[in-house]
Amino acid sequence: MRQRKRNNHTLIVVGSILLMFVIVVVAISWIFDFSLADRDSTAKIIAATLALLGVLFTGVIAAVGYVLKYAIDERNAVLQEEAENRLKLEAAIKGLALLGSETDAEGRALQKSGTLYTLFNLGLEDLALSLARNMLDLDQLDPITAMDLIDAGLQSKRKNIQSEAANLFCVYPHQFLTDDGDTYSPLRFRSWDAEAPDVVRQQILFGFLKLILARPRNDWKPGILNSLVVTLINVWIKEPNEALRNGAGCFLHMILASFPVGAVLHSPVEGDIDYEKYLDETQDLAMADSNELSFFVDILTELEQWLHQAEQNMG
Repeated sequence: MRQRKRNNHTLIVVGSILLMFVIVVVAISWIFDFSLADRDSTAKIIAATLALLGVLFTGVIAAVGYVLKYAIDERNAVLQEEAENRLKLEAAIKGLALLGSETDAEGRALQKSGTLYTLFNLGLEDLALSLARNMLDLDQLDPITAMDLIDAGLQSKRKNIQSEAANLFCVYPHQFLTDDGDTYSPLRFRSWDAEAPDVVRQQILFGFLKLILARPRNDWKPGILNSLVVTLINVWIKEPNEALRNGAGCFLHMILASFPVGAVLHSPVEGDIDYEKYLDETQDLAMADSNELSFFVDILTELEQWLHQAEQNMG
């Protein structure tokens, strides 16, 4: 990008000089033609010619000065960027060293969280998310920090960072369950963001489905499970991809069918939701051919087992 800007400025300067040169040559030619018709104006013509040449010389000097100034500014910007990158690298090295230091469990957890936040905010999103993945794999990262990083990653302007953050939620949903029956999920997608990239929406959707199945049906607090079901309703309403929408709709129908008659779903935004409306709207999906829902076959099978287990436990 910087190279392209430099080339553009150079072309503008060179073009300006050439334009000035053409104007001066045309003016001198006109003056020369005029001098042939008026022999008495030679001194004036010479003076005018010298003035035009002076303008051309001044313009060239100004253009050269502009190019030199721009080159110096560019060099200073490069040096500043290199210095900032060195500081980021030093911070990353210190962060890695901090992660490997020995301390008590509580202090060590605080160090890990702080290090990951610092790396991410320094622009080292890839490293922060990669370390978070390793720590989640080892069950060494608390759900609050992990979800904060995922939320930050999903807000990134870089699609690969959004995808990496979404994948963390998709692969490790069980890590976002708390011992007190609560759970954590991406804030951006609780009401469903249909504008996110396809690959991000797909991974987030599967993350929500896996999150629901990560805890036995009867162990869910009604309010917490209801909030996740409301998210699926938002997917059904807003999702533009037909395959994802149908898969979410089939999952939603099976969940809603397990609710007791007269159950109330509540959304902080929409208020009370008539779940029977969405139960009817998704009815046909329950009878859909497996080929139409091929991408969701495995997780729908897990859902059937999850529901069956809940019935057995209640019986």
